Order: sequence, then structure tokens, then C-alpha cells
Amino acid sequence: MSAHDALRVLQLNTWNVEGPWPQRLAEVVAQVLRLQPDVICLQEVVSGPDGRSTAHILADELVRASPPAWHVAYAGTPYPEEVLGVPDGALWGVAVLSRWPIEAQHSRLLQDGYPSMWLVLHARTNGLDVFSTHLTPAQHDGVWRERQVLEVDTFVREHRNPGSPLPVILGGDLNAAPESSEIRFLAGLQSLEGRSTYYQDAWAVAGDGGPGHTWDPGNPFAAALHLHPKRVDYVLVGDHFPLNAPSAPGAAPGDGTGKVLHCELVGPNPITGINPSDHHGVFALVAWPQVGRRE
Repeated sequence: MSAHDALRVLQLNTWNVEGPWPQRLAEVVAQVLRLQPDVICLQEVVSGPDGRSTAHILADELVRASPPAWHVAYAGTPYPEEVLGVPDGALWGVAVLSRWPIEAQHSRLLQDGYPSMWLVLHARTNGLDVFSTHLTPAQHDGVWRERQVLEVDTFVREHRNPGSPLPVILGGDLNAAPESSEIRFLAGLQSLEGRSTYYQDAWAVAGDGGPGHTWDPGNPFAAALHLHPKRVDYVLVGDHFPLNAPSAPGAAPGDGTGKVLHCELVGPNPITGINPSDHHGVFALVAWPQVGRRE
């Protein structure tokens, strides 16, 4: 099956507007032009009082570089009061960009025991259900991430279309390593609170066999925090097994629809010489023999 028979998915934490934002934005545009994704999941997307977000700015830059238009779903929440220096009306959130129009969108604030900034967003586009999320970051907050992944999975079940031609796509900065209980739950390797689920972890099933660290001290924007390398960013794809996959037009049982074919990191080798973010992105190809190409 060729790349032309696949949905192309990009996941990236955009690091709001920190560092050399205009140069980083140019690198994101260059990577999108290289990879030609169909859908993009973004985190640390910020907007000002006018409601215009960095996801909309990226979409405009992409159209300027290579039409046609991109479509944006965005959800943001106000910064907690203790975050200083933030303009009134500024929001922090997550987004989905798509080559196809956004047909529906929903979002939910995730609990974390503090004034929460963490969201999950659903966007239906071309009949597909795409989700973008960002979980609480503190390394000692695994118990809150466990609760958040349960919330995310519930949200996915509430909003996915059982007639979709593809399993759901979930992209996110989950702030947790693959061996953590929260990621093991999503990957179907353990239960939480008597519940189980299953998503294909794109890097685990179709990466190059390396650790896939998306938080990498070799990235100059990450080095300042002096943290150990870690894989915390994920493209997750719902169950594609024929008995569990949806029966819908464009999804023939047993044709491989929904299987992750390829996964790579985005950012270790910047095109413009500037890393796109303090995180590396994740790019995946997901089998879809009947994929409708871009408008």
C-alpha cells in the first residue's frame, strides 16, 4: 500500500509563541510543505483578545505558501490567575487543522486539581473524527494524567461517529512516557479503574525502532530545562481490527483501513536551521485505500 492510499497525520506541540516565533513558524510551514499532512493536531496554541489563534496564523501562512485553504478547529481556556504577564482575554489551548472543512467540533476541560489549562478537542472533518489533547505536565502528577486519559477516552466514545470510514485519530502532548500507566491504558496494555480501551501507538508499531524521544535535550529549545529525554508526544489511532472497525462506505472489512503504516519524528533535522518547537513532532501514515484527496 502506497503513501497515496493513506491519511497523513502530523502532531506538534507548538510551544505557544516562545523563542524566535517567526522563525519557528517558518520551519513549521516548511515541514508541512514537505510532509503534506491531511490533518494536524496542535497543542500550546494561544490566542489574543481578538480570538485569532496561532493555529489560524499557521493556516494563513500555509495558504500563502501553497494553496488551497486549511480549515481550523480551536478550543482555548483562560490562563490561570497566577500566570503573570498574560494579556486580558488571552487563551491557551489545542487545535486541529484539516485540508477538509470542519463539520463539527466539541471540547472539554480536563481536571487536574489546579486551575486547569488542559483540554481535549474533537473535530469532524471529511467524515473523520480527529482529536487533539494536552495533559498535565508535572512528572509527579501521574494520578491526574490517569484521570485525564479516562476523561479523554470517554470524550472520544461520546463524539466519534460509528459510521466513520476510519478509526479515530488522537494526537497529543500527553506528558507521559510509553511505560507509564496512562499510556499503557491507551495502548490497551492495562486497565484503569476497571476500564480498558485500545489505540495504536503509531511510533511503537511503525517507528524506526528507536526510542522516539520527542522531548530531546539535543533540541536547543528543550535543553534549558535540563530534563532527561522522553517520548511524550503521540499519534494514536483507534482499533482497526476488522471485527471492531466500523462498517461504513469506504471501509471494506479486512482491507487494512486504519492500520498505521509509517511513523517518523519531525524536527530533529530542521529544514531552515531552526527547530520548529521545544518538542519534536510526530508524523504518521494511516492506511485508507479510499482516501479522498485534498480539495
